[in-house]
Amino acid sequence: MQTIYTTIIKEVYMNSLDILYLIIAFAVLWVASFICWFIWQVVVLLKEVHKTVHSLTAAIDDVKSAIDGVKSKFGPGKLHDHIKSTFASMKSKK
Repeated sequence: MQTIYTTIIKEVYMNSLDILYLIIAFAVLWVASFICWFIWQVVVLLKEVHKTVHSLTAAIDDVKSAIDGVKSKFGPGKLHDHIKSTFASMKSKK
């Protein structure tokens, strides 16, 4: 006659296949954790790349606006006239 205690022990007892399944479950858990960590690192890297590209675009826009400002100040022919007047004033001072 079996008691409840021996029935519980038989149900809790693990054979080698159960141990293999437990080890595989832990391995799958570790692989899933690694994949999540790797995806997180890729997202952080892409976020930093986005920030860098955004700041680079802003710097290029600043340079472009500075060049446009210089072009508007010394438009076509204006720069030539400015250089001529500068050299003329240098000659007159000698």
